[in-house]
Amino acid sequence: MQKTFICLAKSRKLSGLCVAGKEFENLQGFRPVSERQTEELSEIEIRYRNGQLPRLLDVITIETKNANPNPFQKENWLIDSNYYWTINRKYDFMDLNHLCDNPVDFWKNTESSYNGRNDRIDSAYFNQIDKSFMFLKLEKSSIIVREEGRDFGNPKRKVRMHFCINNTDYILPVTHPEVERFFLGKLDGEYIISEPHYLSVSTGMPHTDNKVYLFAAGIICSGQY
Repeated sequence: MQKTFICLAKSRKLSGLCVAGKEFENLQGFRPVSERQTEELSEIEIRYRNGQLPRLLDVITIETKNANPNPFQKENWLIDSNYYWTINRKYDFMDLNHLCDNPVDFWKNTESSYNGRNDRIDSAYFNQIDKSFMFLKLEKSSIIVREEGRDFGNPKRKVRMHFCINNTDYILPVTHPEVERFFLGKLDGEYIISEPHYLSVSTGMPHTDNKVYLFAAGIICSGQY
């Protein structure tokens, strides 16, 4: 079965990638997944015929086998890895408002991790939630680059996004590879995005602590960050 979707998120996941977006026809959330137990996609599985990989705002047609929902990610569809993905065109940045989800529907019952803010939900609450992917418009946010674990023996730098929705602050890890690499190339600090932009927030499967974490899986600006 062919499915056409607008790519709004491309995120690191284990040894591969997670891609997500909205179906082109009905604008429902859509996340293609592999047959692996952990469902991440390899670069080989998502390549176009010319060897390029999908980018945000690509309108993509893929072959799928069937819907593959689970209690935590109801938007999942199993890909048919025998076929290349096909790019049809780029989606117009000026039309992105039509794809946005209502912030009133943003996730409730959030908790905060040590370095995040409202960045996780107890898995027991998740059966009350029917979305694991949200596309939001932001007027302002910031990107934080810092060494989070030096006091615990891990000096590697991390990139997080700080924003506010419904009078609630969120600080989420950035898993969008291109954005992460861009800001890791800068000095530690906080970088303000002051022009209107868009954010894809995705949730993963429950962690070993029985928490479902939220990720900044796609950040779309009209210009460079």
